[in-house]
Amino acid sequence: MGIALYRKYRPQTLAEITGQNHIRITLANELANGSVAHSYLFTGPRGVGKTSMARIFAKALNCLKRKDGQSEPCNDCDACNEQRTGRSMDVIEIDAASNTGVDNVRENVIEHVRFAPTSRRFKVFIIDEVHMLSTSAWNALLKTLEEPPAHAVFIMATTEIHKVPATIISRCQRFDFKRIPLASMVERLKHMAVGEGVEVDDAVLEAVARLGDGCLRDAESMLEQVLSLDEKKIGLDEAALVLPRSNRDLVAAFVAALAGRQGSEAIELVNKLVEEGVDLQQFVNETIEYLRALLVAALGAPSSVAATDATKHLSAGHIVRLINSFMAARVELKSTPIPQLPLELVAAEHCGDVGAAAEKLNANNPIPHSAIPNGAGKIPKAPEPVAAKSQPVAPAVAAKVETAQIQPAPVVASPSATLEAKPSAAESAAKVEAVAPAANPYPPSGAASIPLDTLALRWDELCAAVQDENPSLPFLLRVARPMRFEDGELVIGVQYKLHADKLNQMKNKDSIIRGLTALYNCAIIPVRAEITQPDAAGAVSNPMTNNLLAQFGGTVVE
Repeated sequence: MGIALYRKYRPQTLAEITGQNHIRITLANELANGSVAHSYLFTGPRGVGKTSMARIFAKALNCLKRKDGQSEPCNDCDACNEQRTGRSMDVIEIDAASNTGVDNVRENVIEHVRFAPTSRRFKVFIIDEVHMLSTSAWNALLKTLEEPPAHAVFIMATTEIHKVPATIISRCQRFDFKRIPLASMVERLKHMAVGEGVEVDDAVLEAVARLGDGCLRDAESMLEQVLSLDEKKIGLDEAALVLPRSNRDLVAAFVAALAGRQGSEAIELVNKLVEEGVDLQQFVNETIEYLRALLVAALGAPSSVAATDATKHLSAGHIVRLINSFMAARVELKSTPIPQLPLELVAAEHCGDVGAAAEKLNANNPIPHSAIPNGAGKIPKAPEPVAAKSQPVAPAVAAKVETAQIQPAPVVASPSATLEAKPSAAESAAKVEAVAPAANPYPPSGAASIPLDTLALRWDELCAAVQDENPSLPFLLRVARPMRFEDGELVIGVQYKLHADKLNQMKNKDSIIRGLTALYNCAIIPVRAEITQPDAAGAVSNPMTNNLLAQFGGTVVE
């Protein structure tokens, strides 16, 4: 049986470690200066070189041919050969994942640490996945770490530093390993391919490195699958047989459709993904990563993705809105009964007329949230005052205005204040008439004066009223129904949490409020959506249907 690539090409010197230069240089200086600590803690993602670094450091500590001022092991002396073949009695490796209890620590560490090394300078304990130790095991190890023998060195590795007690961390030199950069991974994979005598295209190596996502060990395992094709030259066509499918081209096409406001193409692409069995969660993750790269490029920073003809006109603000939509869709994918619905809603939201028209409307008509009771939504801007008509002023009004003129008003001294002439009685009366509100069939404090049955009957008209401003909103309103008025607020019922969350988004609530105001010429009616249990027929209860059933004594049949 052959040796796995990640074992066959495991680094044997500090210089061979890929990436992690900040750690490699520090440890090399400690070895060269002889200022070695008694305990080290290596933390970071999996597959980035923690265990390899620990073994090389332990080998260098006991190397017989390493001279003062040097840091690399010779890999030729008896001590180096013993450790490389796993025969060293003075380098003890412990897997904390399978030795979690206090008895294991007492047997493997506490009992051994008391005795001097058999033939080498240091007795080194390498404890992998150290975060798996139990609380009692940590307590047993703590005393040894506080006052270790001069010949003992502890090197602990973990991927979950938050599970390591602070009392342990404070007694160790901590080194944080980072994900390996893409370029370094590609160079390392090319070295392995050359060592195996196989010519692999750079595009294949880059694809393998991207799939590794900063984890070199994962990338090495994938490269081994590629090399198992037993070809002397491997290109993208050959590698596609074993590499997981990349959705990068589909992601670029989907974003291009959204950027060009081509809703039909975006919807067709989403349904194609579902038919082909593509993992939509992974697709959304890749889309967010792609948009992030576009955002970085739009801000003028170096990016791994170049803008295409379809995306080069996207502003940074538009890209941010796209990212927010996809992040929300990623959450909704976990609970939606229709797999493609969240992505279809994203397409409806960013395509059609909603783009420039809606953004321009919101930019020119900002509405403060504080103007709405309970923060239910926004309201339209107040109309500009119209010119006052020349009409005779009522005596009572004129008297009040004249009296108000006679009373002296307090003046606050201000260096920049200027005195203005007081208006005449006629002008004041004209202003009073100008700001007087027009007659309103629905009083401002009586939102419930609109019959609920009327709302239900004219619900399709509301859908049409918000169509121009928010093209995606009618899709949601057609699966919703007005349920009741509660403290002056219209409660809209839907069957699924996904629909309720969408309707409760501020921009959708604003559109509904504006639609109701325009349709009924009424005061502001705050709205909110909530989940309502479906009735026996499987639909959300309808107040109009309930009233008809109560009057005529009927029942709902399928």
